[in-house]
Amino acid sequence: MPAATASLAGLLDDVRPLIAEARLHGNPRYVLVPPALFDVISGYRSRDREMGLAPTVLGLEIVRADDPDAAPKVF
Repeated sequence: MPAATASLAGLLDDVRPLIAEARLHGNPRYVLVPPALFDVISGYRSRDREMGLAPTVLGLEIVRADDPDAAPKVF
């Protein structure tokens, strides 16, 4: 997902099938996302940050990837 199109809606579309697949093999804990997308999500989840919590989506922690072109991955 290019930085110009980074959005929470796009992330949800991308990760729902990944989460479903990951749940077949265990209990996923986090979603690895590119930096631009992490920043978008963090903006939406600013209240979490104020409380010292990690940003989450669909119950999974969002973790920033080093690679700006990385596709979201569920672990």
